[in-house]
Amino acid sequence: MTIYKYSPEQVNIPFKRLREQGFLPCDIEVHKELFSYDGFRRAFGDENGVLEEYDLKFLGPAILPMAEIVSDSEFECTQIYRAGANPQGPEISKSIHEEGYCLREMLPAVIYNPEEKVYYLSEGRTRKGVLSGVPNMLINVYALAGCKIKASRFGMLLNTIGYAKGFAKAEDVTLYLTSLVEKGMLEQIHGTPKNVRELKAFLEIEMKAVNMRLPGKKLSLLVNQLMYEVYNQKELVVFTDNEEVRDYSAKKFGLQDDAESCYIYVPPDAKMGDDAVNRKRDEMIANGDNRKLKVIYYESEPSIANPVRQFKENMLRAKDKTEKKYQMLGQRLFKNTKPKFDYDIVGAIPYVVALNDEYPINKLIKL
Repeated sequence: MTIYKYSPEQVNIPFKRLREQGFLPCDIEVHKELFSYDGFRRAFGDENGVLEEYDLKFLGPAILPMAEIVSDSEFECTQIYRAGANPQGPEISKSIHEEGYCLREMLPAVIYNPEEKVYYLSEGRTRKGVLSGVPNMLINVYALAGCKIKASRFGMLLNTIGYAKGFAKAEDVTLYLTSLVEKGMLEQIHGTPKNVRELKAFLEIEMKAVNMRLPGKKLSLLVNQLMYEVYNQKELVVFTDNEEVRDYSAKKFGLQDDAESCYIYVPPDAKMGDDAVNRKRDEMIANGDNRKLKVIYYESEPSIANPVRQFKENMLRAKDKTEKKYQMLGQRLFKNTKPKFDYDIVGAIPYVVALNDEYPINKLIKL
């Protein structure tokens, strides 16, 4: 027979009791015993409770009067860029009212500023709102030990690993990182980035600090955009999609489909480029389209680490690689006869500003 140490009412505190009596000292002990601190080690620091990355020290759970918890402070500023709007807000409210306040879960958090002697809410806006009318709150307390800017990121970390949070969508991550740069918070933590590579490294550190991720291509686009808009440096021409590169080519180089030619824009990758060309060619044949198919290479995923080397190794050699591939195919299938291309590889779009003297950004590279 299983013997339970705590009754259901001790584990899930009835809302009626909270409203009448608030949280009690015994609730702290129940929480400490039931909650898995090891499962959320990043939120509680080392063996001394020190979270060096955020300039905080974990003091432990405590019961604070609601009136002493200050909301809408700089330590909660990341809430508007949270990891997606909390999709379970209504469910959390319903659960607390109907099933009780669960002491197995991670508690909300406040940051105590010892100079001001004030407790600032860092995470737990939803539950604090649900507990409106309750005299106090059981909450994890962290003491500010240094830089306020570093500490202000902590709420976002808890928003991504804590209780019933939303997932960090790409647009939320982008908005959060952009705000760090535009408000100068990134510079206060890491200094001014010298180039896109350094800015990318800083943003990767910040994403890791708040348990977020952004796909490589989206991060590259964001880095280049921020480097240009905030720091007035443009190192790469980056395209978000095929339609954007088509519009760019039409405006910059005057390349547009007409009665004789149909342009297709593909990355300088033999397999990806060939697949796209073959699909387009098959589509044209099926539609009785007899125009000449003309291929333009563009880099869909520019390297931030070494764009010059990528450009020279991939873009400038793309046509040769494709022709060698077809030559080998001809030797196998047509007894040393090279099959004729039924499309033209016209050129490549330059995208590395550092190579502007040799390959001007505003001039199509003829291949």
